[in-house]
Order: sequence, then C-alpha cells, then structure tokens
Amino acid sequence: MPDSPPPSLTGSVLAGIGSRVNGMLVGVGEAFYLGVWAFWLGIVGLIDGRKYPRSELIRLINDTGVKSLMIVVLVSTLMGMSLVTQIVPSLQPWGTEVLIGGMAATTFTRTMGPVFTAIIFSGRVGAAYTAELGTMKVSEEVLALETMGIPPVGYLIAPRVLAGALMMMALTVVFNFCSLAAAYFMATEQYGIDKEHYIEVTRNFVDIYDFLYGVLKAGLFSLMITVTTCYKGFKVRGSGMDVGRATMESVVICIVVIILGDFVMSLGYNLARSSGFLPPRV
Repeated sequence: MPDSPPPSLTGSVLAGIGSRVNGMLVGVGEAFYLGVWAFWLGIVGLIDGRKYPRSELIRLINDTGVKSLMIVVLVSTLMGMSLVTQIVPSLQPWGTEVLIGGMAATTFTRTMGPVFTAIIFSGRVGAAYTAELGTMKVSEEVLALETMGIPPVGYLIAPRVLAGALMMMALTVVFNFCSLAAAYFMATEQYGIDKEHYIEVTRNFVDIYDFLYGVLKAGLFSLMITVTTCYKGFKVRGSGMDVGRATMESVVICIVVIILGDFVMSLGYNLARSSGFLPPRV
C-alpha cells in the first residue's frame, strides 16, 4: 500500500487552495459592491454634476462608442457573410437553405450579437480602462483625488460604467443590423434564396423579445466588463509591469465571464419561454 503524503504537505496544498478560493470570493464581493455603487453614482451624476463632470461622460461615450463603431460594423458584416457562406451549402442538399434567414436572425440577435460586441468591447475599451486606472493608481493620481476630497469611485468609475452600458447596447443594435443585412444580401444575391421566403422565415423564427433579450444581455455584459476592468485597475500595486499584467488578466477574465454569462442567461431565457413568462411565438 503506497504511503500517504506527509500531513504537512497535504495541509499546505489545502491551505493554498483555500487561500485562492477565499481571495476569489473576496474579489467578487468587492467588485460587485464597486459595480453597484458606481452604477448608482453614474445615474445620480446625470442630475448632480458634482459627482463627475458631464463633459467626462460625453468624452467616454465618444471613446467607447463612436470610436468602436467602425470595427463593430466591419466584424458584424464579415460575420453575417461568413455564417451564410458556411451554412447554406450544407443545407442545400436537403432543400432547407431557406431556413438560413431564421437561423441567422436567431444566432445574431440572441447570442453572437451581444457576445461578439462584448468581446470587442472588452479588448478595445476594457483594456484601456484597466490601463488608465492602473497608471493613475501607480502614479498616485487616485491618492491625489482622495486628498482633495473627491471620491475616486464617483469621479473615475461611475461615468465609465454608465458610458459602457449605454454604448454596449447601442453597438449591439448596430452589430445585429449589419450582420443581418449582410446575411440577407449573401443569401439572396449569392445563393438565390427568394427574398420574400427569407423574410417570412425570419419572422417565424424571432420576435421582438429575442431582440430585446440580446440588448439587455449586452447591457449586463457591459456592467461585467466595466466593473471587472475598473476593479483590476484600482487594485494595481507596484510599477508599470503590474499595470500590463492587470490589463492582461482583466481581458482574460472578461472573456471567460462573457461566455459563462451567455450560457447562464440563455438557460434563463429558454426557461422563461417554456414556463409561459414570455408569450409564445406566433
């Protein structure tokens, strides 16, 4: 019978695992509290200009939304064309290629639209949030704000959370429109699918609740992304190397959270449909 590992070694391994799990739980709790508080300050700041300058909110809307527009349009158009190009040839031998309209609409409005927009957002905007706040933390600009009596959460994080939520939902609408338009063009012009049949099938597959569900999902993704990246930026300690490490970690965490969140929310949406909470499709 093989010897069991020394108690000291077993204890140290378990202690290390417990320490990591405890640290993760503490981090999740701190990030959740930070997100709720920052979102509330973001809403209040729309009325009370003392929380943060409204000009800062406008600047962040421009940086996060307007400057992300072109890459969202490009990626969504390519995704719509690619989906049709890959699926229609597989459907044609069975004579079901007309179903591509409904498949594309369901895929983009409920999943690919919010998920791909969130991934683009986390890579372009979320990484910038972590790098900016981490640099401010290292250079003691955050400490200077606290010294002047300016709450950093309200001044720095609140407008980022609000701008991210607004722009993520808007960019998701753009992603859905461009991807579906590209899919329609490819299906009707390249593969000769009847335009009226395409539209009819699309209407039978999706309804307004699918669209609203995707937009709401994008809003929740934006909160996950902005809170995670801002929290990682605020937790930076040390030098510029720690800023880079925190930026990399925040993007990786965001992508994992997006995929996990999409799975959980999809289960919830299907449950709401099957339980009759949402009206059936007609």
